[in-house]
Amino acid sequence: MVAFLLKVVGTLLGFAVNVVVARLLGIEGSGLYFLSLAVITVATVIGMFGLGTTGLRFIAASCGEGEWGKAKNVSIVVTSLALAILVCCSVLTMYLSEPIARELFSRPELVQLIFWMSLGIAPFGFFQLMAEQLRGIGKILPALSLQSIYLPLLTILALVVLASPYGVLGVVWSFLFASWITAIIAAWYWVQWMGGYSREKERITRSIAESCLPMLISEIATKVVIPWAPILLLGVLATTSEVGQYAMASRVAMLASFLLLAVNIAVAPRFASMFRKGEIVQLEEMARHSTIMLTAVAAPVTLLIILLAEPIMGVFGGEFKVGAATLVILSLGQFVNAATGSVGYLLAMSGNEVLYQRITVGAMLLLLGLSIVLIPEMGSLGAAISVAVTVSIQNLLLAWAVYARLKISVFWFLKRRQCEPV
Repeated sequence: MVAFLLKVVGTLLGFAVNVVVARLLGIEGSGLYFLSLAVITVATVIGMFGLGTTGLRFIAASCGEGEWGKAKNVSIVVTSLALAILVCCSVLTMYLSEPIARELFSRPELVQLIFWMSLGIAPFGFFQLMAEQLRGIGKILPALSLQSIYLPLLTILALVVLASPYGVLGVVWSFLFASWITAIIAAWYWVQWMGGYSREKERITRSIAESCLPMLISEIATKVVIPWAPILLLGVLATTSEVGQYAMASRVAMLASFLLLAVNIAVAPRFASMFRKGEIVQLEEMARHSTIMLTAVAAPVTLLIILLAEPIMGVFGGEFKVGAATLVILSLGQFVNAATGSVGYLLAMSGNEVLYQRITVGAMLLLLGLSIVLIPEMGSLGAAISVAVTVSIQNLLLAWAVYARLKISVFWFLKRRQCEPV
C-alpha cells in the first residue's frame, strides 16, 4: 500500500512538471525541450548497456540465497561498467550536439539545449541503476523514491527559480539540477544498504556480459524506440508543435498504466528469487494476482481519459486540445500494457533474455515501420497509432511467450499449465 501511494504521489508530481513546462513554454517550446530530452534519454539507455536489469536479476537472486557478498560484487562490477560507458556517451553527445541539432533536426536552437542536457546523462543513468539495485536487495520504497519522487520534485523546485527568466534553457537547467541531486541521494542509499558487506572474490564479469548484451537490445527497444522514437521522428518529419502535442499526450496516457511501474519494482526481484528456488506455483500466483489488480485500476482510468480527453489536454494550454484524439489512442495502448502485467520481467528474471530480446526487437521494427509510413501523413496522430498498435502486439506476444516457455498464465481466463520450466 505504501508503494502504491508513493507511486501515486510520483505520478502526480510528474504530471505537475509537465503542466508547468507546457504552461511556461507553450507547445513550440515544449517540443524543443522534449526533443532534447529524447536525445539524452537515448544516450542514457545505451550508456546503461542493459546493466540495470542485469544487475537487478543477479543481485536479487544472490540476496534470495543470502549471498550478500556476491550481491555486492555484482553491484560493483555493474556500476563500474555502466558509469564508464555513461561518461563516454555524455562526452560523445556533447561533441555531436551541433550536427544532431542542425543536420538531423534542422533546428539550430537545439544545439545549446542538447549540449547542456548531455551533462545529465551520467547522473540520470546512475540513479536509475541504483534504483534497480535497491530493488534487488528488497529496498522497494527507496527504489521507488529514486525512480518516481526525487526527480520531478526537485525539478519543480528548480523551475520556480529558473524557468521564467531563462525559458527552455531554464527548464533544461532544472532537469540537470534535479538529476545530479537525485544521483547524490542514490549514492547515499547505496552506501547505507550495501556499504557494510564484504565483496567476494568470485569473478562474475562474463556472466554479467552474457546477460546484459541481450538486455541492452531489449531496453533500446522498450525504453528508447517505443517511448522516444515517435518524438524523434516527429522532430525530423513533422513540426515542433506536433512534438509538443504528442509528448504531453503520451505522458497523460501513461496514467493508464502508472501502477505497472510500482508493481514491477516490487515483483521483479521476487520473480528472480522464486524462479531460482523453483517456486513456480507461487510465481504464477503472484503474476496472476498482480495482473488482475493492474487491470482493475487501469480500466476506469482509461475510460476517464477517453471521456475527458479534450479538457485534460486543455490543462496544458488551449493549443494542446488538438491532441485529444492522440491521447485517446495512446491510452488504449497503455491499457493493454497494464492488462498484460509484468510479462517482460517474467521472461527477463527467469533467464529468457534472448526470447525477450527477439520479441522486443520485432516490436521495435514494427514501430519504426509504422511511424515512417504514418507520421508524414498524420503527424502526432500517426505516431500514436504506431505506438498503440506496437505496444499491444508486443505485450500480447510476451504474455504468450510466458505461457509457452514458463508454463505460466498471467490471465485468469487461460488454463494453467504449471510444470517445471525447461
